[in-house]
Amino acid sequence: MSSHRCSRLCFLVLLVAVVLFTLLSLFKYSSSIELAETVSHSLQSDGWTEQRLGPGYDAEVKEWIRDSQVDRCSVQKRNTSKCSGSSALPVCTLETLRKFVNEHDTFADTCYWATAGNQDVLCPSFCNFPGSVNHNWIHQKRCRLGRKPIKVMLFGSSTGRFLTEGLISAVEEWGFRCSTQKEEATIPGVKQSRDVEYFRVKGGAENHLLGSSSTIYRGGPLDTCFSKQCTPSTSKNNTTTDRLAFEIEYISYTNILESTLYLRAGPRNRSMYFSTFAEYVFRYYLREHGYPDLLIAYAQFHHLKWHASFSKAKLEIQYVNSLMETFIPTTTKILWLPGHLECQERIPAKFARNPHGDDLDSNQILHGLNHVLYEVLRPSLKNPKSNTFAFFDFAKISCPQTCVSHMDSVHMLPEYYAVIGSYILQLACA
Repeated sequence: MSSHRCSRLCFLVLLVAVVLFTLLSLFKYSSSIELAETVSHSLQSDGWTEQRLGPGYDAEVKEWIRDSQVDRCSVQKRNTSKCSGSSALPVCTLETLRKFVNEHDTFADTCYWATAGNQDVLCPSFCNFPGSVNHNWIHQKRCRLGRKPIKVMLFGSSTGRFLTEGLISAVEEWGFRCSTQKEEATIPGVKQSRDVEYFRVKGGAENHLLGSSSTIYRGGPLDTCFSKQCTPSTSKNNTTTDRLAFEIEYISYTNILESTLYLRAGPRNRSMYFSTFAEYVFRYYLREHGYPDLLIAYAQFHHLKWHASFSKAKLEIQYVNSLMETFIPTTTKILWLPGHLECQERIPAKFARNPHGDDLDSNQILHGLNHVLYEVLRPSLKNPKSNTFAFFDFAKISCPQTCVSHMDSVHMLPEYYAVIGSYILQLACA
């Protein structure tokens, strides 16, 4: 009898747990949908923005920009080939960056560039990147991110495309050979919508239900999603038994509210409606395709700064962050990258306008957007149980490299992205 009662009690406890989990999931999802609708309305009406954030938020950010003297480069260059005293510092990890945030209440930013060697090296004051001088480091560490191959996904705009190429360059420098697994089909010179075939999940029951709207989002190769598999090359290192491998994928997006993919109603997805492409990626594509070990969210502020106020930008950031918190499991490490500075002297005249209606220049606006990003992420970045992290303050560390390391007004040179890509993988693997 006692055993029978115990079984019934265990069943009831399990049932209550399932119900509570379901209700919590529904609440989190409905909250993200509500936020998506708020963001959509806010882009059309400032009244919605003020209702959500209160009046005066833009003025607060602009005051912060002026008070913070963002025009001064706090990160400098030094005429040395290596980081002084770095061997005595702990290895840079995601948790090292979290500790910095908790101690200083800002993105990590105390560092300098050593520029006298063959390659510029970033030298933080509180940790070191051993893989910058020891290319076998990644093989010796075996990378603690997780399973093999290690899945890395980057979600961003054209700067994200270049950074993804930088990630690939970094692992190739470490002795890996990378080959394309899949890539969105393109027609040269023709603007297109999403390539449905790229996003189909092999063997998925919903494949035949996937559709693409006529919305145009791609104008060239920088807007094309792709995935590459990187495995060790025995010709470049002696670790012939090393089974470490990377799968690196780039998902392109420039507009948070883009809605170019959908699922038609079917037996397994009667409620599968996606308000935005970002929701489609985080809620469905990654679930079916396989969640990455590392998800890199590269803030697309170079687009956002021209069509949104700081208050609207905050809502858009909150929306993407809520999608990640709702649909991405805690086993995935999420790394946010703030925006980097632009070479203002090369900005084309048609992009030189200021949507904020004041005397702020392009880079001051980018500093302001990074400040907004930090405000949104602060609770998660400080929480030791959170799977959300942030890279160094990209605007500050790119300040001394402005124009010298740019190929145009926005995009940095490939070697710069390769250096940053190397640091990102070292952070995640350490």
